[in-house]
Amino acid sequence: RLLNPQTGAEYAYFLYTIKGAMDFNMGRGSEIGVHVIDKKTLLVELEEPIVFFPAMVAFMSTYPQREDLVEKYGERWLYPPHGAYSGPFVLKRWKRDYSVELEGNPFYYKVVSKKVKLFVVSDVSSAISLYKKKFIDYMGIPSFLISHLRKGVFKDEIFSFPAFRGSYVGFNTKKEPFDSPLVRKAFAMAIDKEELVKVIGSGIPTNSWIPPGMFGHNPSIGLKFDPAKAKELLKEYGKEIKEVSLYYNYTPENNLIAQNLQEQWMRNLGIKVKLEAMEWKAFLQTIKLSPPPLYRLGWAADYPDPDNFMTLFTSTSGNNHTEWKSERFDELVRLARAEKNPSKRKSLYDEAQKILVEEELPIISLFFNTNNYLVNPCLKNFNPGALDIISFAFINKEC
Repeated sequence: RLLNPQTGAEYAYFLYTIKGAMDFNMGRGSEIGVHVIDKKTLLVELEEPIVFFPAMVAFMSTYPQREDLVEKYGERWLYPPHGAYSGPFVLKRWKRDYSVELEGNPFYYKVVSKKVKLFVVSDVSSAISLYKKKFIDYMGIPSFLISHLRKGVFKDEIFSFPAFRGSYVGFNTKKEPFDSPLVRKAFAMAIDKEELVKVIGSGIPTNSWIPPGMFGHNPSIGLKFDPAKAKELLKEYGKEIKEVSLYYNYTPENNLIAQNLQEQWMRNLGIKVKLEAMEWKAFLQTIKLSPPPLYRLGWAADYPDPDNFMTLFTSTSGNNHTEWKSERFDELVRLARAEKNPSKRKSLYDEAQKILVEEELPIISLFFNTNNYLVNPCLKNFNPGALDIISFAFINKEC
């Protein structure tokens, strides 16, 4: 279903590592390397060895689905009571854009007796009000509110968890003035990431791209803040740059990021930056169809391996909006996928990262996010981890 061309799945490329999968998805083939051996055994043939394949198939897009239920109920196959579930919970009720109710799955190997109700609350103030009234037991909080909340009664109920999620500035490397590596490097070296993180309230400043806590992380890679050198690079470029536009999807936090970048580039380069805030769907459509010269975006790990961060900017990635292609970068990432020796694999990623954030710079890595929550002290074992996955089966409410 994920690879079926008629489904039009955005994450179809995720399974291109399977033999014949790309051709099948492109309508050029009729068979893929997936075979049912018996009721409990699935054989998957890969195009080449991949050391992290088990982690990939733990991602939500690859979860098993009942073909008979999809065919019988059409678009409503995932609504209760039509679904079939392989985890500790079943979906009992779903009120779109309002709430989700979960109950223990009686067919799970370890039956969970608890019930969970989740609310969709788009307004942060409303969510905080619900938390104050103890109507909800936890909520995510945006970075810019942390310093304010630490001054109030909830200061001991704020928890931040480092995330496998990064924020970056992307360049359309085919459009002036960012078709020049000199300009891209100048813009990168004119950003004080420490200042940026202080403005938004949380995060881990970075010049490299693979996040801390993940294999391959190397904080020594990347261009450091050096406004004097940045001005030299612009002088070497030789053309005057009076104004550029920065595109981004509007959220209060993204607005703070954009405003600080605007201020720093004016202060350190003397270049005026026009801010173009857009609604998310419109922004996504824009960067897919005609990527602007300069934009801000982020990426969260689908699986806990550096491949997920590095393949993002390979030539065939559907999420690479920079128009940048590097045969050497592609080759390094491909070799790293199959390399079993950790030391050799890390060296491959080091070289690839240097191309990405030091030499050719289709992006500027800004910071790695933290997942920030208000959590009721009665909740025990609440830890979403770096992938921001909350395992309700392990959480207990003890008061």
